[in-house]
Amino acid sequence: MVLSFLDDKLTTNYAPTTAELLTLQELLDGPNQRLAGIENRIPNIEERLRELDQERFVLENKAASLQMMLTPARRLLPEILQEIFARCLPPGGTPPMSARESPLLLGRVCRQWRNIAYSTPVLWSGLHIAVPPDTPYARRCSISVRLEATKEWLSRSGICSLSISLSGPQGYYPGVRADLKTVPLYLETISPFLPRCQYFYFFCSEISSWHFLLEKCVPSQAPFLKYIHFDFANTPSDSEVLGASGGASRLFSSSELHAIFLSSHERRLMQLPVQWAQLTILNLFKRPSTWIPGSALLVHDALLLLSWCPHLVFCSIPISETSLPYRSVDSNRGSKMVSLLQLFGFSVRCDFDPEPFYRYLNIPSLRYFQHYQETPQSMGTRLDGEVRALHLALRPFIQRVVHPIEELQILSTFLSMNDFIQCLKLFPELKRLSLIGHVYPHFAIVDLTIPMITLSDQFLEYLIPNYRSSNLPLSEVTEQGESDEDLNICVCPKLEMLDIIEPTFSDILMLEFIRSRMVQGMGATNDVSRLRWLNIRFPYDRVAMPGTMDEVAELKACTGAHINVYFNQNRITLGWGPFGTDTPYNGLASVDYLGHPNHQYIPYFGTMLDPRL
Repeated sequence: MVLSFLDDKLTTNYAPTTAELLTLQELLDGPNQRLAGIENRIPNIEERLRELDQERFVLENKAASLQMMLTPARRLLPEILQEIFARCLPPGGTPPMSARESPLLLGRVCRQWRNIAYSTPVLWSGLHIAVPPDTPYARRCSISVRLEATKEWLSRSGICSLSISLSGPQGYYPGVRADLKTVPLYLETISPFLPRCQYFYFFCSEISSWHFLLEKCVPSQAPFLKYIHFDFANTPSDSEVLGASGGASRLFSSSELHAIFLSSHERRLMQLPVQWAQLTILNLFKRPSTWIPGSALLVHDALLLLSWCPHLVFCSIPISETSLPYRSVDSNRGSKMVSLLQLFGFSVRCDFDPEPFYRYLNIPSLRYFQHYQETPQSMGTRLDGEVRALHLALRPFIQRVVHPIEELQILSTFLSMNDFIQCLKLFPELKRLSLIGHVYPHFAIVDLTIPMITLSDQFLEYLIPNYRSSNLPLSEVTEQGESDEDLNICVCPKLEMLDIIEPTFSDILMLEFIRSRMVQGMGATNDVSRLRWLNIRFPYDRVAMPGTMDEVAELKACTGAHINVYFNQNRITLGWGPFGTDTPYNGLASVDYLGHPNHQYIPYFGTMLDPRL
């Protein structure tokens, strides 16, 4: 104990006297001896702690091993594990050859799982093969190893019907080409398995590879083939690919064929021995970023082809006035109505007035509709909004639909603003809408005087309830000649989901639109539904005004709705079909979209509604 006379001096600069120093030295002897004793005991205690830690580690491992014996998965029958494994496959059934994906991933868990996975044929009945480009990284794994792995994979499928997709490197790696012999080697490897193929996808830009496939790899019969997806990419003279040999005839003559997807129209397509009456899916689009009028169909050919396919449920078809005819024109073709009673997803691309096409179409069950009005070839073929207008062509066609159309996607660039708005008014019960503005700024427009509209403030005003009647100056109303009813109308009042690509409207009006259609009590009424999903992707060079994104975040928080606004983003290509999302090493995206034997057609917003995709 410190002497009482030093208590008030311990925290000061007081200098002890000689007598006090002796007293203090005596006081320090006790604590120092105690500390020395503690220091001597610490090593013994630390050693004991290490022994206890080691003992705990051994006991934990033993307990974990015993606990694993109690795991319910150990008691599962192999048949149940096989069913679970089958449900681990990616949607669509064409998994890539990757150790990070099923089924290869399942074989890396334990020996038992590997044995069960390898003895389950259905796990190996689908395969997506991405032919790598000729790069140093790809050369780390030799082609012979890849080919052997492909053969072994498909051999494990037993007698199951197969889904095979083979994608060449072109289109994904600009300027990088695979050896011309590489793709044929893969084709030769999979050719023994093609007779069991149910779904077959092939993407390649080399004409020699296509000839190799059709001349040497196509089996004499393909009795199980249900889906053919050919992507010719930028293959030169691709209009002669299918007619180059009898291989195409053998493929397309399958008695089970019900879905055809071609990225380019072929002049001999309609001469192939397809059992058109049993087709349920027909997709003749090229990639969304390309439009070649010569690869489209004439109106009478398109109507003739559709008349052969009465059981279609999904169809996408391009039409143009500048295409070559498949055959001589049937003089009676124009007077016959084509009825597609089961069709519910329909997509059309054209570069002229489509009235002669829609006039003879009857699709009463239509639910999902897409129209791309592409680059007109000249001022003489563009829609002027008066004599030639898209809404005039669509009105009688839409009136023949029994139930209200739920979903619409439209490319508006080459429509007049009035024509565009009148088109939207044809769909008062629309729930899901996707609008595409200037997605492709490098169109090869023949006549540069052709006007191009934008998704501007003038357009967005029509989607805001009562905005035009309360905000437009009287002089502008008089000049436009709009009635009171036109001013008060809100286009697409039942809209629930909206996706806008490449708009030009202002940040201020966009925020006003969000408040009016998504904030409860500000705009939504009994006549105008509340939006619950909104995506806006501005042009890649558009920069947000200060405070815009902060207010968007506040609106998103207060509404609880899905609101995504993108500024200064890389250009995104979207559309019905696989081309906006697939990459060479993540499996085949098109299988998730439409036509796979195990999946129904999924509309544009389907990937947003289904969390699996």
